Amino acid sequence: MVRQLLSALGVTALAGVLLAGAVQLAAARERTYPPSDDADDAVYLTSGQAIRRLSGAYNTLAADLYWIRAIQYFGAAKRRLATEALGPAPPR
Repeated sequence: MVRQLLSALGVTALAGVLLAGAVQLAAARERTYPPSDDADDAVYLTSGQAIRRLSGAYNTLAADLYWIRAIQYFGAAKRRLATEALGPAPPR
């Protein structure tokens, strides 16, 4: 019983350490390679038939992913236009 508890505690501690390491690695990657300002504005699909063939039995999933990407594109464009309308932020 005690051995199982220690084993479970060890696995939980290992998972916590690995999660913390993943967070630190992602933060280091973002500092080293910051996202570019010129986002790819291509949201369109050139052929619905090709996408239907590529998605196979996952047509609904492909449609959901495309819809989410479209929402993100238009939300980012709205935010970018609002920022441009306000002008640069005043210095602190």
